[in-house]
This record gives sequence, structure tokens and C-alpha cells, in this order.
Amino acid sequence: MDMTGQLPEDMLLDVLRRLSPRSLAACRCVRKEWRTDLLPLSLDGVFLELRDPDLPLERMEHPMPALFSRRTTARRIAASLGYPDTPCIYECGVQDCCNGLLLLLCDYVVNPATLQWVELPTAPRRCCFLCMSSPYLVFDPTVSQHYEVLSVPDIPWNLPTGHISKHACMDKPVSEMEWPPSPYIVNVFSSRAGEWKQRSFVREGKAAGTVAECRSKERRILRYAAYWHGALYVSCEDNFVLRMNLSNDKYQVIQCPKGKKLESYAPRLGKSKKGVYCAFRVARDAFQVWFLNETDGKMEWVLNNDINFEHVSKCPRNFVRGPWILQGSDNNEELVEDNSEWDPNNDNVVSAEDWVVKYGSNSTIDFLGFHPYKEIALFESTGHVMAYHMNTSTVRDLGHIKMGRNEIECSFPYMPCWMGPLPRSHYRTQFCS
Repeated sequence: MDMTGQLPEDMLLDVLRRLSPRSLAACRCVRKEWRTDLLPLSLDGVFLELRDPDLPLERMEHPMPALFSRRTTARRIAASLGYPDTPCIYECGVQDCCNGLLLLLCDYVVNPATLQWVELPTAPRRCCFLCMSSPYLVFDPTVSQHYEVLSVPDIPWNLPTGHISKHACMDKPVSEMEWPPSPYIVNVFSSRAGEWKQRSFVREGKAAGTVAECRSKERRILRYAAYWHGALYVSCEDNFVLRMNLSNDKYQVIQCPKGKKLESYAPRLGKSKKGVYCAFRVARDAFQVWFLNETDGKMEWVLNNDINFEHVSKCPRNFVRGPWILQGSDNNEELVEDNSEWDPNNDNVVSAEDWVVKYGSNSTIDFLGFHPYKEIALFESTGHVMAYHMNTSTVRDLGHIKMGRNEIECSFPYMPCWMGPLPRSHYRTQFCS
């Protein structure tokens, strides 16, 4: 007989908080009610970085990330990220987000849900100022409270052969060197050890090509990543994905779906319900979403959605504003509870085809990311943020961002996943303005 429902709530919570992350994750299978409590599927918001392209860095209106969310989220989540004791305000944009933790450009790992933050030690010196790398955060609270930061080398532009794989400078050009090399030397910070160490990843399968073949015409400063089942997936130049298995230090090159339209824009990688997804803009107002099927170890991209927003244009006519706002913006509206995050019966939910009834003139639509646990894609158009349900092709207006002259520089859907202590962390007892 199941007696778990008769336990007092405080006693049950006292028992559960003593469990390891892995055991706590297993408890989700015991009762439906426990699964709801232990794994909330509610998206708390989207961290955005807004920039005015016409203004210099020191005059930007939003140098720090802001959180687009429900009004009530401000009671629980630190939207401004202004609590780490760092003077480099204009360098503290978000570099990556993984299962409730954020990696900031100024080498901080923060948990906005608990106000904890960790300053990373200085990374190993580069042996050449032309040797660039991009940091990515990996964290799975169902396995451990520890996290890692991988500094993944970028495709070299003017580096000598052997520089990346051997860290030995030579005089030969790099254009004909295969990329990525094997072994692939990556600096990794571990919160368990509290220091950076080099790890060598050995390639399985073919390289993406030579360095000359892999270089894109324009270098992308920010390349999104996804972490799924112990592997880090990094979107690389020349439209391929790097899959790094952290359990055996091996990596694979996965080519993105091919096609003239797909290769015209940089893909947006992300994690959602079934695994790793990738969104491509195929026109100003049209997107394709692909799912990476890894059945039986085979890496195959499957078209998940063909989204046409031809009639989804902005400037509202009969518009009912959604409940989400940009936290920290000028907004004096009363905090009202909103529990209808993805309610299909909500007045703000319409089909993509019917969106034209509520919206008028054409406008460019941008992709903001995926819901981490539901097949929902987030889009923005002239300040209006939309949740597109991939299973039903319906769209919900979440709310409006007061954009002004700003453009969205980067976006990270955020869901708190870890409320426990962060290793080697500091803690701020109050939110900062």
C-alpha cells in the first residue's frame, strides 16, 4: 500500500533534501505529485541582452542582461545579475546557460535563483594572442552539484600549423590543416577540483574539412551550445556541430542539414523535450526546426517543423498584451499572479495562420530559443515575444519588450533547476537594483 501521500509535507521535504541529486531525480518516478514538485517544467523567463547598434559600448542602455518574464518572477529570480562584486559591468553579458546556471563573460558562474555566484580562476594563458576560444558551461543537477566550463578553441585564422593540437608554434600555414584536429586540446575548469586542466579529445569519424574550408566569411562572436545526456553540442562555423562526449573524451563532427536556404543563416542550437534541436532561418519570416535523432548511435537530422510566419506580423490591432515584461524596465504595474504559462485555452493563443487578425504590418522575426522541456520555440518581432507550440502550430503572445532603438544581441531561455549550494560560491542575501 502506498503510504507516501500520508506523510506530513515538512517531514517529506526534510527527507528529500537529504538525498543526492541522482537519488532525488529517481524520486520523480515514485508519484506524479512528486514529479511535479521535483521537476517543475515552468519556464521562468528569457535572459536578454539589448544593445543599441548606433551607440558606443559605454553608452549602451542595457549593458547588463535583463530578464523577460512574468511580473511575479521578480520575487524569486535576480533579473539584473548585478550581485557579483565585479567592476567590469560592461563585460558581464551572458556567454552560456545550462540547467539554471549562467556563465558570464567576466568569468563568473551565477545561479539567479539562489543569488549564488562563483568567480572562476584565471584560465591558462594562450600561447599566441591569435589563439581564440569560446567558453561553455555544462551542468546536470540530477547527477551532481558540480559543473564544468570548457574553453573550446575556435577555428584559427592566422595561426601556425600544430598550434591547437600540440601547442607548438611552427612556420607552416594552417589553411590545409584538418579541423577540428585530433587530439583536440581543450582547457576545462572543474568546480570539483577548483582549477583548470587540459583535456585531450580524440575524434571519432571524419573532420569537418580543412581550416580553409571551415572558415566562414564572417566570424560569429557568440555560438550557442546545448548539453544533453553527458555530451556538449557546440554550433561551429561552416554550419557543423561539435559533439563532445565528456565521459570518454571523444568527439564527433555532425554536419548540419544541407540546403541553400539553410546555409544562408547561422543555425541556433538548443535543448528541448526530446534532445538537441536546431533552428534555421530560411527567409525573413520563415524558419525550420530540426531534431537530432541519435537512435542506435546514428546522428541524423530530422525536420521537426516548417514554420511560416508570413502573416505573423506585428504592430497590433486588436491586441491583448501578454503577462510577461522585461524586469528592470520602467514598469509600475501591480504584480498579478499568472499561472497560465502555456494554457492552450488562453485568449492570447491563436494559430500561426490566424495571427494576422491580431497583427498588422510585416516585420522581421527573430528566434530566441527553445523551451528546455517542452516542444516550444520562442520568437520576437518588434518587441512582441511569441511562444510557438511545435506540436500544434499555435502561437501565444507572452508579452512586450520596450525595445526603443535596441536590438536583441543574445537570448537564453531560463529555468531554475538547482536550489542547493553551489560549490565554492558566494551568496548575496538581497537583490540588487
